[in-house]
Amino acid sequence: MSQYRTLTPREFVKEVEDFQWTRHIWRIDLHDTPEVGHAAYQGQDSIELLAKLDMTTRGLRTIAQHVSVAPDGAIWTGRDWNAVPASVGPSMSRGAFMLKAIGHFDQGFDRLDGPQLHSVITVIESVQAHFNLPVQALLFPREVPQREKNSPGPTVEKATLLKGLRTRRSECAGKGDARVCS
Repeated sequence: MSQYRTLTPREFVKEVEDFQWTRHIWRIDLHDTPEVGHAAYQGQDSIELLAKLDMTTRGLRTIAQHVSVAPDGAIWTGRDWNAVPASVGPSMSRGAFMLKAIGHFDQGFDRLDGPQLHSVITVIESVQAHFNLPVQALLFPREVPQREKNSPGPTVEKATLLKGLRTRRSECAGKGDARVCS
């Protein structure tokens, strides 16, 4: 049986609430997967490929990210949530929760929209809300000086994502139960 499993947005929100956290999260890191674009996505096989790439090319013991969000909006589990991710360097990743939106988000390739965007916002906002973080507690690796990667790709606009996070947070606050917002 694979260590990777899929969650719906509603299931993800519940797992964040029920998880036994042993570390404090103070930021969410959003990456893309240029190696696996939307057209190449094949469910669990793609998640296992991403893990294999992390282990063979980056020398990691497991997949780099805590969750991966598929083009269809499925949320795939990955690295143990209490483990530090392999995001933007060991010292900077200590308090991060890392997610990858599956896709190649350079101009002329994939778009982060529809069910995938909904799930990305759900993941970010749910973890932020659990740790009482502001919506601005979001890092794109391309914002880190000396980084060669353009992750999560130039078509993913941070201002648009922050606006979506603010909207979701307002909607969820009005309902009193984050699970009904997923």
